[in-house]
Amino acid sequence: YTTLFRSLWFTGRLPKLWESWTLSACLQQSLLPAAAYAMQNFAGLYAYQMLDGVTFNVLAQTKLLFTALFVYMLRGACLSHKKIMALVMITMASTVTVLCEGTNGGHPGATVVGVFAAIVASSSSGLGAALSEYADRTSSLG
Repeated sequence: YTTLFRSLWFTGRLPKLWESWTLSACLQQSLLPAAAYAMQNFAGLYAYQMLDGVTFNVLAQTKLLFTALFVYMLRGACLSHKKIMALVMITMASTVTVLCEGTNGGHPGATVVGVFAAIVASSSSGLGAALSEYADRTSSLG
């Protein structure tokens, strides 16, 4: 943070940023992404406890898909065909791995709840990333 502070100070941008800062603007830009990342942390911890490591890590890769989806919804930014194909392949690999893994220690309910929690964590991560990018792009401070 010290380097950032010095950089802003020496370029003369710090006074401008300080004068334009308001609590409402800060909350508008950070509250929703922070809530999404908090949800990701809670759901991810729960999923980690309910699933084996491989299943959890493979499902965590679906956050790329959710990020692309939410960025498209917020900004309308489309991906190339190669990127869409890569996201589809990651999603298919996640699905196949989860289906082939079976149950977690003979408790099918634990696996289903764990998969749901992992998907909630991944989608929350994607939403948080998309909201952060949206806030950054629409910020009047930059």
